[in-house]
Amino acid sequence: MTILVNSGEDMEAFWALDQYSVFSVQARYEEGDVALDEPLNRDVVIAEVRTLLEKVDALFAQFAATGEGA
Repeated sequence: MTILVNSGEDMEAFWALDQYSVFSVQARYEEGDVALDEPLNRDVVIAEVRTLLEKVDALFAQFAATGEGA
């Protein structure tokens, strides 16, 4: 997402997804008691990830059509 932000894209709505990165999940498990974490609303997370992927797909299509980002 940092690459997209550095390219001028508005990614504010997606920063909460950072908590699901490989590094974040590993850190939570290494801390120990994951039962204290809030329950995961899978439907909401899936919708957010789907929206992010659609945005990235649209940007790739734009880059391919215009030659930007090369």
